[in-house]
Amino acid sequence: MRALPIALTLGLLFGGLAERGPIAHAQSVDVTTIKDELSPREFRAYGESSPKKLKSRIGELTFTKGGFAGGYPSLETIDTLKNELDFQKATQAYIWAVPIVSYARWLESHEELFGAKDGQIVRLTSPKAKQGILTANATTPYAVAFADLSRTGPLVFDIPKGLSAGVVNDI
Repeated sequence: MRALPIALTLGLLFGGLAERGPIAHAQSVDVTTIKDELSPREFRAYGESSPKKLKSRIGELTFTKGGFAGGYPSLETIDTLKNELDFQKATQAYIWAVPIVSYARWLESHEELFGAKDGQIVRLTSPKAKQGILTANATTPYAVAFADLSRTGPLVFDIPKGLSAGVVNDI
């Protein structure tokens, strides 16, 4: 399992075609105040007078005759919004993938760097030994064991009596 291809695949899968628009503060042009309750006639009148163009951080958004309030987005605006959604999905996929990619890299270093076998506990006490851990605490000693149950079948760990803290995860 390789961490980098996983991250790249997720990025391409969810956001390979995403485009970033210029970063600017969201502003609207010709903004009018909307009343809480409008009659159908008042709503149509407002739609006629509502802004046809809005400036946003992703660029200018344009709308049909009814404007922002009563019209429809232009084809260019639809494309811009779809690109922004793609970008946002790719960003979320990346953020949510960081823990599993980090954990996969930890497993990989456990086997390749330390030569540990399934179920074998490795103690990580020095900062150098913890370099493969994305968010390792420099002062905390780690005792870690990974196991691929497809290779080992069921496992039983005997832990000595006394205080301990830990996690069992299925990767």
